[in-house]
Amino acid sequence: MFSFLGIYYHHKAFNLEPGEGFETRGTELAGQRLALDQIEAHITSPSGYFFDMRKKREIIENTTTEEPLEESTYDYNDYGKEAEAVEEDLNDVCVQYYAIGEGIPYLTIDPMAKLIFEVSSIEELNVYKTGENAEKFYETLLEKLEVNFTGAITLKGAYFEQKLTLFRKSILPDVLLGGVSLLLVLICFLLYSRSFLFTGVILATVLLSLTTAYAIYTLILALKFFPFVNLLTLVLMVSIGADDAFLLLVYLREEKRLRKPGSQHFILTSSNSSLEKPMVSRTELLRASLPHSLISMFVTSSTTCIAFISNLSSPVIVVRCFGIYATLTIAINYILVLLLLPAAMSLTQCGPRNRYSNQLKRLLFEKTDGFYEKAASRVSAWIFKLRYLGLFITLLTAFVSLYALLVHPGIQLPESNPMQYLRSSHPYEWFDDHRPFFCFEKNRNLRHTINYVRGINPNHDSSSLNPFDEGVFSFSGVNLTTVQKVEELQDSAHLLRDLNPDFADRTMWIDEFLEYIGKNACEDEDNTCCTNTTIDEGCFLKYAKRSFCQEFPLPFRYGPADCPLFDKEKKLKAYFISVPSQQRLSLAYSKTKALFKELHTVEEGIKAKSGGDVYLLLSESHVTKMYDLLSKLLTSTMGSVLVSVAVSLVVIIACTWDLSISLLSITAIGSVILNTLAAVVWMGWRINVVEATITVLSIGLSFDYTLHYAVAHRHAHDPCIELRIRSCNNSAGRAVLAGAVTSILAGLPMLSARTNAFYQIGCFMIVISLLSLVTGAFLFPSLLAVCLDLRCWRRKNVKIEVY
Repeated sequence: MFSFLGIYYHHKAFNLEPGEGFETRGTELAGQRLALDQIEAHITSPSGYFFDMRKKREIIENTTTEEPLEESTYDYNDYGKEAEAVEEDLNDVCVQYYAIGEGIPYLTIDPMAKLIFEVSSIEELNVYKTGENAEKFYETLLEKLEVNFTGAITLKGAYFEQKLTLFRKSILPDVLLGGVSLLLVLICFLLYSRSFLFTGVILATVLLSLTTAYAIYTLILALKFFPFVNLLTLVLMVSIGADDAFLLLVYLREEKRLRKPGSQHFILTSSNSSLEKPMVSRTELLRASLPHSLISMFVTSSTTCIAFISNLSSPVIVVRCFGIYATLTIAINYILVLLLLPAAMSLTQCGPRNRYSNQLKRLLFEKTDGFYEKAASRVSAWIFKLRYLGLFITLLTAFVSLYALLVHPGIQLPESNPMQYLRSSHPYEWFDDHRPFFCFEKNRNLRHTINYVRGINPNHDSSSLNPFDEGVFSFSGVNLTTVQKVEELQDSAHLLRDLNPDFADRTMWIDEFLEYIGKNACEDEDNTCCTNTTIDEGCFLKYAKRSFCQEFPLPFRYGPADCPLFDKEKKLKAYFISVPSQQRLSLAYSKTKALFKELHTVEEGIKAKSGGDVYLLLSESHVTKMYDLLSKLLTSTMGSVLVSVAVSLVVIIACTWDLSISLLSITAIGSVILNTLAAVVWMGWRINVVEATITVLSIGLSFDYTLHYAVAHRHAHDPCIELRIRSCNNSAGRAVLAGAVTSILAGLPMLSARTNAFYQIGCFMIVISLLSLVTGAFLFPSLLAVCLDLRCWRRKNVKIEVY
């Protein structure tokens, strides 16, 4: 009921819009950007006070008499002749397109395909750009192009302005692929448990974990934003639910096997060994098996929760939201497993079996169990013999992974395509990845804009979990009451203007204003603005009516601009300076990084001349948003990794009370993390919001298998390391192998996903499962065998048999 209420009353919190919430909060640039976005709604536009308050007499008095035009003659014989093209003309985009027919011969163009459209009216011109017709038209067109262009000529890229539309259309089918993953895992459970009831309880546990977490997320925490990245938790829960359920079943069956009549069940202690009577009651079986499995489950669940909750240190909204929801889901799943699965095992696994179940067991499991025991014995013996080789492989892979992460190819941020929503092989994404080759950015004259605003407070009270809550806009006020203060502002304007040498001699509005109050205002009938000391703030408005100000903010500028800003009551509240920088307009991270580096070089000079006033210093809003996101993403992700590993070490020590095992566990887990990140780099992925989220997700999963072996090793009663490795493979090894198989099965359907997020999580599930399995089953025992000085008790009476 609680889950139903959360979904019923807060279903609108689902937000599948691409890019929504892909922004930072709590950073300096984020506060300035949010304030810049709200300026226009709180100021009076220049036209509002230039035309509304200007009297007709002022217009007439300020109208200058035009000088008579000089006579000129025209040679009509020159009509129709074009000027000779020069090299500089090639920098213009229009000239490049015009070169078709001029630079490219018509004999080459004639055999090319051509389309001619007849448009009935200008309103119908964009019929194939938006709407349902556009989706069908461009989808069909792209399919036909891909089918027809194969072989020597293949279609690589396309741009129809339909990428976001295709993402919205593809996200829900990809979520259904998560249902396919769940179905495959449930089939594995059904075959292994031989019980529909137990499989149904596992399904209920997974679904209740997801829905109850959503109810707490929306009802109790009152969060109004649920990004599509949170849907990745479905695939995560399939893997974790499988791991916990297999762990419980394996330990129960191992205990049940040891308690069979005729089996040799020894409980070795430090003082003696004795043979216990077989335990057959359900209660005793559960009591004997649950301590080992529940401790291992607690360690893995708590470390996974720590890995996810560490995302709260990230300034990115969607990463924080994912961390909260994933943590809630894992915690609730652990509680439900404690409440439901032991009871379900008591009903389905501890009692007598019917003849059909026994036949299935003989057909599927008896031979498999025998084969596994023999294989585990052989593998355990070889692991101990080759323990130094295992140590060498661990060190070698760690070194190679570090080289790949830090040197070549290195962790890279996206350049021309900062937001990848579809798979990289899709033509839409290929075009965006290579956009600079087709958009002529190198030949554009547009530059990034540097915006300096004095007198406005950054919005530091915005929500860190809701992109729609941008905080409260407020003016801090600007102190321009003296000529000295205005001259300091003039110095700031010149400092920013001179960043681009092309505008070094451009006259600014503040220059004309100082000339006005020093000379021209003294000639007016109302000469109250004629001053050399103090300035009345009304003089700014008075002169703004004479010298028209440019609008602010604008997406880009062709030249420097500055002017005072007045609130809705037409009172002076702030002052802006907006100038083109030296960096060409581009969303590539390297270009925006150079832009903000340029800002940092002048910030000290700007700060010294600000006179103590609060100011904003940033670029365009969307450029600042993208730069702040990418610049903080990598550091925050690595910070989350370090925090989760450090806190997890404390949890492991508290649960095992063995510092040596804990340190070796963290070493093995660190190896898995390094190898996983290196695999990401070798696959050519760049770290974006989705990749950062999945990276933290995979780090949470990298703890599990190694910790299962660590807990099993800690609670093993065998007298020496060789026997402990064999015992761990017989108990925890079964659960780890089963969990790895089901995690790989959960990831396989995701490989057919169209959206980048679900495709990448499928790849991650497969990679992290294989790496964790190899590390937990082979490399971690090798570390234990080498580093722990365990001597056998009663060595003469202990013998390892290899079948």
